[in-house]
Amino acid sequence: MVLIRKEKTVLHRHFKDLVDYLNKGDVLVLNDTAVLPTRMWGMLDCGGQVEATLVNRIKDNSWEALVRPDIGARKGRSIFFKRSVLSCQLCAKTTYGGWRLTFNVDYDDDFLNKLKKIAEVNIPFYIKRQVGLKEYQNVYARMPGSTQCPTAGLHFTKSFLEEIKRKGADVVFLALHIGGSVLPLTARDFNTFRMYKEYFEINKETSERVNKAKQSGHKIIAVGTTVARALETAVSKKGLVRARSGWTDLTIKPDYGFKAISGFLTNFHLPGSSHLLMTSAFGGLKPVLEAYRQALRKGYKFLDFGDAMLIL
Repeated sequence: MVLIRKEKTVLHRHFKDLVDYLNKGDVLVLNDTAVLPTRMWGMLDCGGQVEATLVNRIKDNSWEALVRPDIGARKGRSIFFKRSVLSCQLCAKTTYGGWRLTFNVDYDDDFLNKLKKIAEVNIPFYIKRQVGLKEYQNVYARMPGSTQCPTAGLHFTKSFLEEIKRKGADVVFLALHIGGSVLPLTARDFNTFRMYKEYFEINKETSERVNKAKQSGHKIIAVGTTVARALETAVSKKGLVRARSGWTDLTIKPDYGFKAISGFLTNFHLPGSSHLLMTSAFGGLKPVLEAYRQALRKGYKFLDFGDAMLIL
């Protein structure tokens, strides 16, 4: 689906037609974070099995995680995972009811290999079939660190990205490691809602190529909510994107004034989600709701493995 904001028109196209909306000099920005298996089961040192789902890596071997059930969890206790391949200590509670954990090994290739042996991919609850890591990974994924996939990118193949480049459009990458998105939304009033913090990196090459295109009047199209969030976090008052890394808690809601992007490619989202809030902020609340009505009538597929929506 294509939503043209200025005319408030909705067009029904195929994903391969994306190249028709790209001109020479336009820039497509993708998130090359890679998904980690982060859901695992272990035993508390006091007895009792628990499920731990990693949310965010804070630094070194320290992570935020959800631990369920939380009954026997206490500060200072340890969790041992599958024949003690890995273990961690519970350090402190988080603001959302999770735990800050410290693992017994540093965050390196050895840790990642152990994680792949004992953990499963944390597939969203609404996906009812078994999904492996390879299927839940973008073809350009490069930097391990996410608990879930930036799924707007699942539509792309390597050959299609090459076709986009042949059209004359540029393809650049940043990284935003998805973590807080796995947490349930607890705010009832979205006027007071704040997104959870997530770590991102935008290198100098990406910022320079984006800014060069912006200054020449070309489109900057964010592939997914994570890319939009990272770019809008790093943009200056003059509309230029700075090379930056760090944590963002930027919350994009209707009436937000976008400075970095002029196009947005995303999947179809559930009501009451932060992703739909951002989509409505960029496309306009009424146009997006009308587009969603058409999507429902025409049988578009929603969520991770669903169809895509391009907003220009």
